[in-house]
Amino acid sequence: MSVTKQQTKIEYIADGSTAVFPFLCQIVNASDLIVKVEGIQVNNYRIAGLNNPLGVKIVFNNAPIKGSQVILEHVTQSNLSNISNDVIDDTNIMVKHSFPDAIVRTLHDKNADNISVKDFGAIGDGLTNEDNVFRKIEETLKDKLIDLCGLTYLVTKVYTGNKYCNGFFRRKDGTLIPALYHSMSIRSGRYIQAIGQDALSKIEETPNGAIGTNLIAIGPRAMFNAVNVKNNYAIGYQALYSMENGVYNTAFGFESLFSNNGTGDNVTGSRNAAFGDNTMRYNTTGYNNIAIGRNAGQTNVTGNSNIHIGVASGAGDCPVNFDKKIINTFPTDKNNCVAVGASTLFYTHSDGHTALGDKSLQYLKRGLNNTAVGFCAGRLLESNVSPTGKELTNEKANGEYIVSNGIISITQPNHGYTSGFTVKILFKTGILNSITADYLWLVINVIDENTYTCTAPENIVGEGTTLVVNYFSEIDSTTNCNYNTIVGYNALASGTTAKNSTVVGAGALTSGGKSDNTAIGFRALNFLGENGNQIRNTAIGSRAMEFMIDGSECTNVYNSTAIGYKSSVKGSNEIQLGNSFTTPYAYQSLQLRSDIRDKTDIRDCDLGLDFILGLRPVRGKWNIRDDYFDDHKIQIGLDENKQPIYKTKLEFNEADYLAKTKKRTREHEWFIAQEVEALCKKMGVDFSGLHHASVKGGSDVYSLSYDSFIPPIVKAIQELSKEIESLKKTNKQ
Repeated sequence: MSVTKQQTKIEYIADGSTAVFPFLCQIVNASDLIVKVEGIQVNNYRIAGLNNPLGVKIVFNNAPIKGSQVILEHVTQSNLSNISNDVIDDTNIMVKHSFPDAIVRTLHDKNADNISVKDFGAIGDGLTNEDNVFRKIEETLKDKLIDLCGLTYLVTKVYTGNKYCNGFFRRKDGTLIPALYHSMSIRSGRYIQAIGQDALSKIEETPNGAIGTNLIAIGPRAMFNAVNVKNNYAIGYQALYSMENGVYNTAFGFESLFSNNGTGDNVTGSRNAAFGDNTMRYNTTGYNNIAIGRNAGQTNVTGNSNIHIGVASGAGDCPVNFDKKIINTFPTDKNNCVAVGASTLFYTHSDGHTALGDKSLQYLKRGLNNTAVGFCAGRLLESNVSPTGKELTNEKANGEYIVSNGIISITQPNHGYTSGFTVKILFKTGILNSITADYLWLVINVIDENTYTCTAPENIVGEGTTLVVNYFSEIDSTTNCNYNTIVGYNALASGTTAKNSTVVGAGALTSGGKSDNTAIGFRALNFLGENGNQIRNTAIGSRAMEFMIDGSECTNVYNSTAIGYKSSVKGSNEIQLGNSFTTPYAYQSLQLRSDIRDKTDIRDCDLGLDFILGLRPVRGKWNIRDDYFDDHKIQIGLDENKQPIYKTKLEFNEADYLAKTKKRTREHEWFIAQEVEALCKKMGVDFSGLHHASVKGGSDVYSLSYDSFIPPIVKAIQELSKEIESLKKTNKQ
């Protein structure tokens, strides 16, 4: 048997053996059904299941002949509402759509699909108060779709217990509020747009004045707690989630401005703009801040008027902990800072900085008023200071751990730690790595020289390996990097302690110095160290004071000045003008200070004619050793990206020097410093015009101050004058 059609008129093709034919239609009376075989109405059957909502079965006395057409057709012989119970008619009458696979439903069930306010007697003229109608609807139905039939209804409040649509509510003040159905997932009111589960969940549909207006929340739980707010925009999962009070905030990204919440004064927690996942995640009362880029400005809590643009700019350390929650390990509260570039001002919680360029001022914590422009400019300043202001040691060490009963026991041979230290540790493998792959800062308790412990949740059991990258003690750091101005690629990139310094030029003052240094020019003061008294130096010119005169790196000088391309000094407390090819010119002679008020222990000069007569004036040509130093680049390691790191080194070309290939052409008149030194030793005197820089730790270079020869020359003239006068007297006699 096959079914050709199934509807209120059903046709079958008999198979010759089947005598029972189902008819999926409620039949109240036998007269409501016509049965035909081969087009002829028959009555050799009985009906099983009269008044059954699921339909009836037609049972023939004998199975119809194979191949014959059997038609079952429903006809209405009477008004059903009069032959049954009027109260339950719509529960007994069955309806069914004509499309295939449609099911039979009661009329009562079908009517519930479409409910309009007309069913409750609403008028919808916009003039008649219809609060009573809507109160009845709210009392009778909950969360149903209610059609307003395209009309306007005068009410004293907007009703939200059901899903009203296709019309308007009109308040007494004349304000029209569109009834565009929105649950907590999609809502639209006066200047309000909310899309997402529980977005703007606590905002009333009818604003109280300006409060609760001009709000857009898109994303699950976006602006979830908003109450005393206006002019805020949140797009992203739980963006502006915590804000109860605040105005003029914009949050775009996963949990951006998550903790933001003012005090209700329309200033705190207001006027912030955050674009990117987790941007300004922990900001609470901070205001006038801008953060663009994933995790930008993440750790700021109360700081104001900051700009962070770039991935992880001002991000700090916010790892996932053992409870699988993001934590703000070291909250910050800086003000008036501008950071543009990835990881700029990453840890900073002090005021008044400007950092432009990837990783510029990345590790600065508490120094004040620094400006850095350029890739990695000032990157490592205060990298030896912990985010809490303690002495930080950067040292990697591998270990192994076992965790159980709330204790992590870490084996790390010869760790050198003390109880109370804080380590920055990564659990590389094992159960803890499956919980968090982030570095965590953990306070430790030392068991012995090879073992220390820290706490964990009670329910974690397992083991694995660890990596510690740095740690800090409980000793306060004395490093404060204040008032530096740094401009240039890698300028002051490796220094950790510099302050009060001005650096302009790519690679200038790379290693940092101590304080009050000025380096202007490519690689100026490039090698100056920070492990001594490297202060008050000034280098102006490309590669000025990069090397000493003897070709060694300029690492440990103080209070010296070099001006000019590749200008260099012999040691501390001196000034060098230009390089070996430079001739100084001036319109006036150099004035040497000679005020008696600045002098003491004055006596007549004892260097005179004997000294002058011991000098050997010579003529010759310059063959300056400085000219024979050649630049060579040598690889000293790999950077964090596994790229080679090169260092410039000067090498002396001994062969060319001995061959005098770079001797100058013009002759000059001099004294030879070594001969002057021998004369002084012979006479047992100390001549101030003789200088050998190596005596005070400088380069092995001799020099003479020719102005210092003037007093001995005058003394010699005076002695000769006396002899002449004596000879004159003798001749007269």
